[in-house]
Order: sequence, then C-alpha cells, then structure tokens
Amino acid sequence: MPELVGPVIANTGPVSALALLDRLAILSRLYGEVLIPEGVMRELHQGPGAQLRASRVSGQEGVRVVQLARPASARLLMELDQGEAEVISLAEERGASLVIIDEALAREYASVLGFRVTGTVGVPLRARREGLVSAVRPLLTQLRDGGYRLSERLVAWALTEAGEG
Repeated sequence: MPELVGPVIANTGPVSALALLDRLAILSRLYGEVLIPEGVMRELHQGPGAQLRASRVSGQEGVRVVQLARPASARLLMELDQGEAEVISLAEERGASLVIIDEALAREYASVLGFRVTGTVGVPLRARREGLVSAVRPLLTQLRDGGYRLSERLVAWALTEAGEG
C-alpha cells in the first residue's frame, strides 16, 4: 500500500462502527492522526448508543475533531448528508491522502476528486494485514450483532481478502 502523504479524514459510519467494536485505536495505529469534521461529531452524538460512542471518540488519542475553514459547498450538500459533505470538503481543504467513508455516492465523489477511499470493512482488513488484529470475522460478526448493516457479498469478499473465507 502506498505511503500516506496527507491527513486521513473519517466519516460517521466507520467511526461509529469502530467505536462499537471499541477499536478506535486501530485508526491511529494504522494512519497516525485521523481528522473528523465537526458535522461528523454532531452525527455521532445522535441515535442509540450516542453517549458511549461520542465519549469513546472524544477520548481517543489520534482522533481529532476539526472545524472546516469554510462551509461545505451547496453542491455537495444537495447530494450528500452533512457529515459526508464535510468529510469531502475537509479532504479538499487539507489535501487528504485517504477518506474513510461507506456511502456509495460519497465514495464516488471522493474518488472522482482523486482521494483514496476505504470504509468500515477496509480498516479491519488493513489492520489484519498489518498484524494489529488476528482475524476479521469476529469483528464483522460483532458489527452485525450490534446492528451494523453489512451485505453478504461484502462480508464474503472481506473474509476472502483476509484469508478467512
């Protein structure tokens, strides 16, 4: 995998999933500092498990909530939710090397803009390759048990990639 030359920006879904797994430390171990836009942090404060999720993120070394220099563009906000639009805007502002985002349209925007993209499943896969976790299967099972939606196709692909399929 090529070396990262800019910041890594993460969206709500992947951060929420890693908080559910209590594995947020994987982010800093894989990528150094990971930036989260304020809009993503606001989203993490919503819904079931919000207090635990937000406290895990707030207390995690290497994960930093940052403010955009200027608001996300109306173009992005017309197509994406606030957090996704802020992730892409922050990636543009900071010259991100990687965007961690799950939603297909947001991934497409990020790719078109030239950013490398990974998602919730890609993080534990890389962690497995780098010896930070021993297996991906239990993490994916724990995510599903916690209500995180992962398609059968994605899980099968991930397990094959991890050598667990």
